[in-house]
Amino acid sequence: MAFDGPGRCTAMTQRPLCGTHRLDDLGNDVKLERFLEEQQVINADLVGISALMTTSMLAIPKIIKMIKEKDSDVIILAGGAPLTQEIAKLYGADGYADSAGTAVDVATKLIKKRIG
Repeated sequence: MAFDGPGRCTAMTQRPLCGTHRLDDLGNDVKLERFLEEQQVINADLVGISALMTTSMLAIPKIIKMIKEKDSDVIILAGGAPLTQEIAKLYGADGYADSAGTAVDVATKLIKKRIG
């Protein structure tokens, strides 16, 4: 799993709950291309994207499109203060977490569902 900025701080506190999942921190103010580059380098099954403001959430559909064009099997989990489940779905995300505390559970369920 690869997470960016705002969500990663609290998601990283959930690291012990991740079990066998690898959790990578991309840092703050991540360039759109970096999501795709990092996903390909580590071959992440899931990429988590979060936003704190409506201005930054507008980049989420662009990131999702870039990743899905290269690998449609990558699971995208979106969240953050301005997002809702409906917006995440509209943007093309495979899942939505309303908090970093639930992100690990949602990510695990999405991965298990994909594996079958």
